[in-house]
Amino acid sequence: MTIKSKLALSLATIALLSFTGCGSSGSSSSSSTETKTKSNVTVVDGYVTGAKVCDANNVCANTNGNGVATAAFDLTKPLTSKGGFIDLNGNGTQDNDEVSAPDMQVPAGKTTISPLTDLVAKGADSAKLAQILGVSESDIFADPYASNNIDLAKAIQIVYALNQAGVSSKLVKTVNNYTAPEVNTDLPPMETTKTTETKTEKNTTKTETKTASTDLPPMGKKVTTDLPPIGDTEPVAVTKTTETKTEANTTETKAPSTDLPPMGDTTKTTETKKEVKATTTASTGSLKTFVNLVTNLSDDTAVNTFIQNVLNTNVKNATDIETAIATEKKALADSFAKKEAEAPATATTTTETKAEDKTKEETETKAKTEATKATETKTEEDKTTETKTEEVKKETNATTVTPPAIPSTENKTTETKTEEDKTGLTDLPPM
Repeated sequence: MTIKSKLALSLATIALLSFTGCGSSGSSSSSSTETKTKSNVTVVDGYVTGAKVCDANNVCANTNGNGVATAAFDLTKPLTSKGGFIDLNGNGTQDNDEVSAPDMQVPAGKTTISPLTDLVAKGADSAKLAQILGVSESDIFADPYASNNIDLAKAIQIVYALNQAGVSSKLVKTVNNYTAPEVNTDLPPMETTKTTETKTEKNTTKTETKTASTDLPPMGKKVTTDLPPIGDTEPVAVTKTTETKTEANTTETKAPSTDLPPMGDTTKTTETKKEVKATTTASTGSLKTFVNLVTNLSDDTAVNTFIQNVLNTNVKNATDIETAIATEKKALADSFAKKEAEAPATATTTTETKAEDKTKEETETKAKTEATKATETKTEEDKTTETKTEEVKKETNATTVTPPAIPSTENKTTETKTEEDKTGLTDLPPM
């Protein structure tokens, strides 16, 4: 092979290797793993610090001081939260007065874990739970501290207590069996008022009275004239009489009628028409409704006292509830822990008692069985004896021979005597 041929072959080999390398690089790039989207999950019973949140694929993360765990959780399946505590002073360490959080879960598609979501995950109807509490269904799966929903934050504490008391199954059943009472929502009757105004003027009676004056002389008074005798020349004295005509004085009297209202008064006539709309609807729930429903589900007095204390706690912010009830919650948690510690001893005693009862029962059963067998054996023996007796009796009857009948001597004697009598009578002489 010439140098020229070798050079050509080398160049071809290099080109082929270069082509192969490019193809390999492209394949490696296309097979790279895609990055999954991370989600924030909040754990609340108060904000829970140090809780371990996991999905169904065992992807886990711990919550920070704000109760938030961040990871690429698979939200298509339920999430769980285990451990953690309520960090009241924010130092990141669980102190003696700080309560441990319970293990909780939440249904698929939700990102807030709380005692309420845990209750739903255990089978409670979220719609009915929301109806009882007087909130929307979405509020059940929300962070009440972020929205400052004080009543919902209180409800979380109440459910926590009932779950710790071991009555969560009763609580689920109570929620699911709830039926809201119906209330009458009739509006007040609608009134249509028609007013008629009547204006009455005062009636007037006018009386005219004409009275003749008695102090004046009568009209047409006679005038007497003393004339001198005829023929006298003395001046005639004439008396002038003034005729006075007196008009009667007139008095006008106006008398109001007492039967009619005074002038200007208005009489109102009212006509009312009522329209009633008959409708009923389910009553709106509230935290108090919830408390009334769940109180006494537990026979533990401490639990019921805690529930009432939570209900009556006055705070301005939802985040203040944990601090306000910290002492009561710690005392309640300690009582639960004490009962749990005593439970194994109680369980052992109960197991031993059950074992003793079982042994006693088995002994009694064995004794009864033996007594029954003895009775049955005796009965069989009695039956055998009776059978043998019957057989012996039959054999005895079979071997017994009936002796021949012995003629009666008395009868023979009688017969003989009768014959003798007959013979004697024959020997007597005729009469």
